[in-house]
Amino acid sequence: SSGSAVSGTAPKQEQSSAGLPFADITQTHWAYNAVSVLWAEKIVSGTGSDTFEPDREVTREEFVKIIIGAFELLNEDAKADFGDVDSSRWSYAFIATANELGIVTGDGADFNPTGAMSRQDMAVVIFRTAEKLGLKLDSDAESFTDAESIADYAKDAIKALTANGIVNGMGDGTFAPESGLTREEFSTIIVKTQKLSTEGKSSNFSD
Repeated sequence: SSGSAVSGTAPKQEQSSAGLPFADITQTHWAYNAVSVLWAEKIVSGTGSDTFEPDREVTREEFVKIIIGAFELLNEDAKADFGDVDSSRWSYAFIATANELGIVTGDGADFNPTGAMSRQDMAVVIFRTAEKLGLKLDSDAESFTDAESIADYAKDAIKALTANGIVNGMGDGTFAPESGLTREEFSTIIVKTQKLSTEGKSSNFSD
């Protein structure tokens, strides 16, 4: 039955699987619940028969595939013009969908599909996705101590997502905008965005 894995009235993050089949992410892991939600929805999968590799960095094409899948945005007929993403590539339809929606942009330039997804680029993709979903985001967030190292194109996105509790810093006051994004981190961020989407409005996430 199409869509049954993500349908229902209960908020997605309150739905948990009977247990993940991975030896490297147990119930005591901080991202266990988020991974359980996305695994139950068949949005994420393991990297092996019993591994999830929660701390492995996500590539740019992997992240776009997950975000398009998580919000059921895929358009198989979408087209994109990136110099390094051929139409035969496994991720092409996801990248092309994101491009047509304005979530990622390109006009013949390279997309760097196998490059690591940086935290600031993740924020931009999530922010643009939230806009496409019609979500209202607060923008009054405290600044990070490394705010000067955040690219201008990502500043507003990081402010908005921080204010709404979707992303946070590294625990030492920094955001680390150019650091890679891990599989455990993106799982948590996507489920938080799903929660905001389910509520359909900005909620009391900010302090």
